Amino acid sequence: MNQSDLKVTGIDFLKQQNEELHHTSEFVTPRLVVRRGQPFVVSLSLSRAHSAGDQLHIHLSVGAQPLQSQETLVIIPVTQSAVAQGWSARIIQTSGQKCEVEVRTAPNAAVGQYSFKVKIGEDYLYSPEDSNIYVLFNPWCEGDGVYLPDEEARKEYVINDTGYIYVGSANDITGKPWNFGQFEENMLDCCLFLLDKKGLKQVARKEPARVARAMAAVVNANDENGVLCGNWSGDYSDGTPPVHWTGSLAILQEYHKSRKPVCYGQCWVFSGVLTTVMRCLGIPTRSVTNFCSAHDTQGNLTIDIYLDQRGQRLDITTDSIW
Repeated sequence: MNQSDLKVTGIDFLKQQNEELHHTSEFVTPRLVVRRGQPFVVSLSLSRAHSAGDQLHIHLSVGAQPLQSQETLVIIPVTQSAVAQGWSARIIQTSGQKCEVEVRTAPNAAVGQYSFKVKIGEDYLYSPEDSNIYVLFNPWCEGDGVYLPDEEARKEYVINDTGYIYVGSANDITGKPWNFGQFEENMLDCCLFLLDKKGLKQVARKEPARVARAMAAVVNANDENGVLCGNWSGDYSDGTPPVHWTGSLAILQEYHKSRKPVCYGQCWVFSGVLTTVMRCLGIPTRSVTNFCSAHDTQGNLTIDIYLDQRGQRLDITTDSIW
């Protein structure tokens, strides 16, 4: 049988089936969302029945200039047997002109939006009308750096989309309900846009620590012209007072739409927004409030107080505890 007569006529990403297994079914997006290091199944429609001599490859690429040397372009041969770890693809079932392929991404794959294509032989490459899928960090995968062994912790720090952020003072602590909304419409695209805006290279998006640092910077408009403008002046007439926010969703959706910093936030608002983007990407995260915070402005790791000879405090440092 001539391999050149084999063509792909369609791909079913089996979205519902895969996302239930990958804990991503709550994302509001028409595209498949999977977690790295865990297999997912796609169903290929072919122009004829698959035969043993047919050479199929899965092409996965991420970023504007994907390279095999950096595993931002991965070409995976489709085999008949399973591979224990790393990038792999195997046929698990054929029926007539249908062929189900199990694809596994590496547990250290770069997170992002991948293009999914199928190559047959040397010359034929099939790309569906919408070939993009999302690949996220995987706290359920032992080989992933974000792995959490406790299921209850995974539910709380990845899946839970509501919670409390604690505000007030050390002597008057109150809990503020917060809608993290990490699964809502446009959240994934907004998070990936933020990584692009920060200029984080695709290969660096393999590492959760580097992703977390990039996101911590870019949610702050004061430093990175990012998501949210901080304001402690008491004058919020040209924006929303920080105390009026009840969640991250409205902030991130406004930013995603306008591409301009949203006004205004303070510490707990920044914390809520960062928690949302981290959970969205699959990095277990919680908001923690610190009371009696030491603010060292001189970089000497001490809080300095200067007194004159009469014991009166001198106003010559901006170090503080607040």
